[in-house]
This record gives sequence, C-alpha cells and structure tokens, in this order.
Amino acid sequence: MVTTNGFIISKFNYGETSVICKIFTKDFGLISFIIKGVRKRRASTSPALLFSFSPVEIEFKIDRKKDLQQTKSLKSEYYVQNIQGEITKSTICMFLAELIQRITPQHEANKPLYDLISEFVCFLEEEEDHYSNSHLIFALQLLSISGFGINNNRSDSNLYFNIREGKFQSQYYRSEYILNRELSLLLSKLLEKDHGISIKKIQKHQLLEAILSYYNTHFISFGDIKTLPVLQAIFA
Repeated sequence: MVTTNGFIISKFNYGETSVICKIFTKDFGLISFIIKGVRKRRASTSPALLFSFSPVEIEFKIDRKKDLQQTKSLKSEYYVQNIQGEITKSTICMFLAELIQRITPQHEANKPLYDLISEFVCFLEEEEDHYSNSHLIFALQLLSISGFGINNNRSDSNLYFNIREGKFQSQYYRSEYILNRELSLLLSKLLEKDHGISIKKIQKHQLLEAILSYYNTHFISFGDIKTLPVLQAIFA
C-alpha cells in the first residue's frame, strides 16, 4: 500500500454506487481511480470531497499494469470551504482541471505541476478580491511547465503578440493570430503574474480565446474545452 496526496481533477458515475475519479497525485502524477460505494447512503468516503481541485489523501495498492487503480481510503487533506462554496471559484477550478486533463499524460510524476496546483488552491481559497484573472495566469503558467511557455519579450519595438509564434513582434496586421496593442499589453502583465490588473469583461474573453488558441496550436487533438461556456457565463 502507498499513501500520497493529490487534487481531484474529474469524476463521473460508474455503475449504481461507484465513481471513477482522476486525481493528480504528488508522487505518481495523474491517476484514474475507481472509488467503490461512494454513492451509497453510508459511504466511508463522502461524495462532497469529489470536486475539482479538492485536496485529498489517498491510500491504495498501486498496480502499474492497470489503468484503473482502486482506493483503500480517500479523505480530505484540508478543507477548502471558499472554493467549494463560491460559484466563481469552483467554476474556475473546473475549467483549469479540464485544461490539465487535456494536456497531461497519466502515470507521470510532475512536481512542478503539483506545486502549481497546490499554490493556486491556497491562493484561491484565501483571496477575497483579486482572483478574477487567476485562470488566465494559471493557464499561462501551465504552458511554461509543459514546455510551451510564451516569451514575454514585449518592448517599445515589440508591441503585438503573435499566437502562432508565441512571442511579441513589431508589426501589426489583421489576423486572428495577432493581438492588438492593448490586449498584448494585458497579456504581458498576466505573464508577470499581476493579479491586480483591471481587465474588461470582453477583453478577458478575448485573452482567454487567444490563450486557448495557443494551446490548440501546440497540443495535438486539444479540442474544445467543455467547461468553457460555463466559465464564460460566470464572467459575462
């Protein structure tokens, strides 16, 4: 048996009483678990724990020959009341969890990614005001960890961001892959992890579309994010 900590990434019902849950673990990376009986009335594991980015402790017997592991026990590592209770924060976590799942292979430990999630959860749980840009900043940090980080080379001579090239350039021309000067400046500030900058709703949508376009450019079969419409509705 091994015990490790992790964060819930996704879940779906399986059979009459069980759940299949993907958890990003500290020691083993992304793993799929079957949690049996969790939907029973007197289940030992509370279904309320199984929300996106919920921090958990898992005990299980690892079988590297199987894609689906079985938990012996699963409990909360610490309670994140604000994330679970606030719709904006919980929706941000759902979106980012799906983003991670789209680009992260299973059974590969990734300490930088685990640390990024851990720091983000602590920030989001404690922050009361300046978190409406947090999903954009996290998405940019995730790119860096994945080896496709954006070059923040913005300067007086490089004012326009090129989505395909992943860097700022001097010339502007009409293209879905070139951001205007204002959006490019905001992107540069987000790359600097500036949570306090003011971004209009329409600009937030445009920046998120640009970042997801960058993901689509660099990750094969990335596709559409199912939780995106929900996130957009929250920030509408």
